[in-house]
Amino acid sequence: MLKIRHALLVLLLLGTTTMWMPQRLALSVVESATFLLAGTRMAWLAWRGRLIALSWPLAAILALCLWCAAQLLCRWTVVRAETRAGLCYWLAGASLVWLGGEACQSRSAQRAFLKNALAAGAVLCLAGIVQLFTSPGKVFWIFASGYDSGVIGPFVSANNFACFVELL
Repeated sequence: MLKIRHALLVLLLLGTTTMWMPQRLALSVVESATFLLAGTRMAWLAWRGRLIALSWPLAAILALCLWCAAQLLCRWTVVRAETRAGLCYWLAGASLVWLGGEACQSRSAQRAFLKNALAAGAVLCLAGIVQLFTSPGKVFWIFASGYDSGVIGPFVSANNFACFVELL
């Protein structure tokens, strides 16, 4: 049976492996998948008669979403398209925070999620290091990144790769 933590892990891996793409389409796909997963989970909770939990981190991110919405409604923004994109970005972030809370409600679920995330991240890092030395400038040996060297897996910056490793 597919659990919410498995779907969330796949979603996070999708976001990580496509973040090198400069086109908006990659981010839009991740945001759409996030909204689909969050909507499905909300519908499942409503079907079961359970309430949606609100935490302080989630409330803080939702406040950012409200600020974006207020800017759009009151016409306080200079570039409406960028503010709409920011609203989608922060709504996806709020959805991910909420889904993370849903996926890790118990200590055992939290441990299982973290172990799976560590394993998947380690595989991604190892593949990235091998790719760094065998296919300079390409992402996953296939896609041209626009850089001559220093591309480590889906990370076009060594600093971003180091942050990912530190996060793991």
